[in-house]
Amino acid sequence: MSDVAPADFAARRRTMVENQLRTYDVTDQILLAAFETVPREAFVAPAAAPFAYLDREAMARDGRTVMLTPMVLARMIQALELNKGEKVLDVGGAGYGAALLKTMGLEVTALEADADAARAGLAAAGVAGVAVVAGALEAGHASAGPYDAILVHGAAEVEPTSLISQLKQDGVLAIVMGAGRSGRASIFRRIDAGHSRARVFDASAPALAGFAKKAEFAF
Repeated sequence: MSDVAPADFAARRRTMVENQLRTYDVTDQILLAAFETVPREAFVAPAAAPFAYLDREAMARDGRTVMLTPMVLARMIQALELNKGEKVLDVGGAGYGAALLKTMGLEVTALEADADAARAGLAAAGVAGVAVVAGALEAGHASAGPYDAILVHGAAEVEPTSLISQLKQDGVLAIVMGAGRSGRASIFRRIDAGHSRARVFDASAPALAGFAKKAEFAF
């Protein structure tokens, strides 16, 4: 358990919003209010709680999911240009992304490798009304779709075509394409049977195994 007082965590959230998000071109006031409200410490591993508001990735409470930095996550959500009441699939966010989206007034399904840990985080954060399901992240959750938007918490080497197919027409998906310094936060938009892709900003994110290129054999 963390020995940081709740009031101290609240102060750290405000500092994160003012010094990280606002200075990184995050201007959506509803989004900023959500980041200032939702306790990130409820979703990280207990040992990481004192460092929950630093500008770095964090291990989630499930012990295997690596959470995006707050700055990258905020910019990705902002790029989706969401409207209250829209249906969103949050993929691999350990419950934190889903909590932010729910606080913003979205209808949210969270797809997680460890659904129990995500539910525990949401309960600890006091966020209700999120449908949490377990499954392979790259497969999505078509039965609750189609979605207005999909947010993927990580980096991919291949385009997430299965997820794109679960979007409504003109629906959007945010994901980081590429690894390390070559990563680019990208927005995919479903157009009829195809899609478009726009690169939004440079970003680094944890690699997602299910979105890696398949091994090729040379003879």
